[in-house]
Amino acid sequence: MTRDAYLESRMKFLEAVLAKAEVGYAEYGDRSYGREPSNLIGEIQEEIVDIAGWGAIAWCKLERLREKAAELEADIEKMKKRLRSRLSHGNGLDIDNPSP
Repeated sequence: MTRDAYLESRMKFLEAVLAKAEVGYAEYGDRSYGREPSNLIGEIQEEIVDIAGWGAIAWCKLERLREKAAELEADIEKMKKRLRSRLSHGNGLDIDNPSP
């Protein structure tokens, strides 16, 4: 990732945080500042549990994507092998490095 892409992704994150804060302020005002720290810790713990749950869902989806990618890679290798066996030698065609 380039430095510019890195900074751009961080800016998008910060913009999302600010947008969420604006929505929260519109809904709750500054009441959060008056809450007891133990209550805020409970809120944070609930959010962490939510993040972990979403992380588990994302993990499962990524595992399925990894399996599909491996299947596709295996299919490509099978097709290359079939093509190699059908092509005559010396025709100038390189299926591993095709020209555009």
